[in-house]
Amino acid sequence: MIVLFLLPYPMLYAGWWYLERGICAMPRCSQTNAEIKSLWSSLEMFRIHCGRYPANAEGLDALVHRPAGVTRWEQVLADAPLDPWKQPYRYAIHGPRGKETLELRSLGPDPANPADDIVETR
Repeated sequence: MIVLFLLPYPMLYAGWWYLERGICAMPRCSQTNAEIKSLWSSLEMFRIHCGRYPANAEGLDALVHRPAGVTRWEQVLADAPLDPWKQPYRYAIHGPRGKETLELRSLGPDPANPADDIVETR
């Protein structure tokens, strides 16, 4: 009798895990890709106003708060962006000025697992 009572709990957990990480995570990935495309536009607006992209130390916070030493600046975003898993997007810039490579990253459903990160580089 106790076994029949406890049997549904592992099945419920497995169902929740599948919905959270499996097929239902796909809309979150689509949403993440759309938000990353929007962040590219915000980074371009920052570049137009400031004449450069945000430095690594400034990160995406430079789209919300004026970085130190920047005179021409306009707020591009109201709040720091979070991905659908409530984690902040990661931003990195590599290379010399004029030949920068920018990277936007979401840590995906499992922040400890780099295999499910969603990354776009330009």
